[in-house]
Amino acid sequence: MLNCYAGPDRARYRVHAGDSEDVVNEIEEYWNAHYLSAGEAAWHIVGYTIAKKEPAVMAISVHLSANQSNRQYHRQDGGSSAMSTLNHYFCRPFGSFNYGGNIRLFSDLTYIEYFSLFRLQKYDPNHMLQANHFVERTDPCGVPPMHVILRGQQRPHLARIHDIPPSHGEIFYLRTLLQHRPLSSYEDARTIDGVLYDTYQEAATELGLFATEKEAEYALLEGIQMLKTPRQLRLLFVHLLVNDCVPTPMLIWENLGPHLSLDYTLRHHNMTNLGFEYAMQDLAEALRGHGKSLAAYNLPEPTTHGREVEHELGRWNTDPESLATSADTARALFNAEQCSIYDDVLKAVIEERGLHIFVDGKAGTGKTYLVNMICNKIRSLGRIVLPTAIAAFAAQHYAGGRTTHSAFKVSPFVHIPVTPP
Repeated sequence: MLNCYAGPDRARYRVHAGDSEDVVNEIEEYWNAHYLSAGEAAWHIVGYTIAKKEPAVMAISVHLSANQSNRQYHRQDGGSSAMSTLNHYFCRPFGSFNYGGNIRLFSDLTYIEYFSLFRLQKYDPNHMLQANHFVERTDPCGVPPMHVILRGQQRPHLARIHDIPPSHGEIFYLRTLLQHRPLSSYEDARTIDGVLYDTYQEAATELGLFATEKEAEYALLEGIQMLKTPRQLRLLFVHLLVNDCVPTPMLIWENLGPHLSLDYTLRHHNMTNLGFEYAMQDLAEALRGHGKSLAAYNLPEPTTHGREVEHELGRWNTDPESLATSADTARALFNAEQCSIYDDVLKAVIEERGLHIFVDGKAGTGKTYLVNMICNKIRSLGRIVLPTAIAAFAAQHYAGGRTTHSAFKVSPFVHIPVTPP
């Protein structure tokens, strides 16, 4: 353990006449007030650099042509460029350069290679003839060009493109194209062998960066060959589904279903039908976490109860008599309004019809107690009750209570379209 003691805190003050000139020595005041924390002092003592990264890493953006969020701010002098790093890449110089004794063309550089080898600097006419200084091509929008300066080989520099998940659509495929081939514009990214495609996805597929319709099946087959567990295969299948990578989900399930359900099949004495049922329940539960369902992909629904249903039934059906007794005892103590609400809800449950009811009252009038007794009575009948509340604190007042977002997988981000007047 290293203890650093910098001495007691101190303060200095001076009294002077108001009309006298106050001479301020900023350097002296800085040293008098300079303070090092114990951690920073320890780093200085042992000789570590406080802030250093080697090799340096630069994060470069990727965006579609209509996206303006990656542009830089204008400076007050008006001589700076507001283009994003991707637009700067599209405006890279013509010609060639010498790097490590090899002549390379600017047109052959990928997005990552370009910013790993070069850095940008504000244009200065006095630097035109300096070695390793180049000038960007003129942007179609008239943005001032910048100097492109070749980095030194003694200090390597890395560039990386921001991660983008496949669910983001076209920008994901544009990022993939930027990683694998040099580009000169957004249109060039969609052009393969002289053919201009409508989307980046079509261009990437034509280039061979992505497989065709059998890509999802190949991915699952590779997982099977690598001895992945059936649960891992099911999770991979779900991710492929929610990212729209499976054009024929039912066909893949028919071909690879035995592999995806092998654990449940072995657990139920090699009964394939039960293995399929429980595997489908697992898939349905995983899809609900993404706001999806089996029906959305034309996959068969399981005919047996899911694990959540079995959990609810197993939790409350162990002692239905005590639940019924507590509810009946409370029913005898209810006032007239509580009895009316209690009877209306039970009647609707027994007759299996819908009922919308709103219970209101002041604090301490027995609303929570009434709801809990209704839940006990319904559970004693072998039915399932899901008491929910918007807030977690409110849900704790009910036995088995959960938040609405958790129970029904309701997204907190709901887009409500607004029609302009």
